[in-house]
Amino acid sequence: DMLQIVQTRSNLSDRGKVELYRLKRAAEVLVPDEIVEMAEICMAIGVPGDAKSVLEAGFASGDLGKGATKERENRLLNLARSQTAEDQKALESQAKQAASAATGDLDTKIGEAYNSYGQPDKAIEAIKRGLQKGGVAAPDEANLHLGQALFAQKQYAEAAAAFKAIKSDSKHAQLGRLSALLASSKK
Repeated sequence: DMLQIVQTRSNLSDRGKVELYRLKRAAEVLVPDEIVEMAEICMAIGVPGDAKSVLEAGFASGDLGKGATKERENRLLNLARSQTAEDQKALESQAKQAASAATGDLDTKIGEAYNSYGQPDKAIEAIKRGLQKGGVAAPDEANLHLGQALFAQKQYAEAAAAFKAIKSDSKHAQLGRLSALLASSKK
């Protein structure tokens, strides 16, 4: 219910919608239309790994790939796969560049990418390194992504702590609180 309230009452940016959809996916309440919208937005904002994984999960569960929207969803999946392949080619060199940077901003962005490609262990390492270095332009967003990676690793207590580190006046505060509740409910 709280997710629905956030979704209908908030004026979310595209990045905010992606974060909400990530939370809904973790809570296993993402519906087919949201899967498609999440994929489209993810590709538009440069995180095709999330688009590919959410679409593949949608096809695997039978939520996508049938009815009148089948062709469109297949084209979207093929595009996500193509964008993911291209994006992953550059990821390792970007990760090396981030690791050697004086500030941690790029590390946190690389961490988000790693998590979108199903590599939460690398995501945790990169985001923690970035936060430790400092100079992160969006520390609350970095903590949100750290929590998501920890959640994916089933490190629920640590995930809840990362979500709770989001400042109460942040644009990510509501999602952080709801994410912390979800993580705290897991054992």
